[in-house]
Amino acid sequence: MTRDTTTAMAAIFDSLVGALGSSVSTRITQRHQDQRDLLAKTIFHREELHSDLITESARLLCIDPPILGFERKEKTCPKNTRN
Repeated sequence: MTRDTTTAMAAIFDSLVGALGSSVSTRITQRHQDQRDLLAKTIFHREELHSDLITESARLLCIDPPILGFERKEKTCPKNTRN
């Protein structure tokens, strides 16, 4: 091999290594973003379920709206149905 051939091959391999490193880095970043998005969706879903549970429990237990933070003047349930 001549000196010019060696220099040309080194430049080609350098470009290939750089492109491979960039591709791997992009793939790892994308995978972590996907995992983060999935976790955020799971947390949001759990928060919705928890909110629904609290709302339904309060409705079934006939808790007064001011305790729940609502600004209503009437009671949630009639007094004769309270436990």
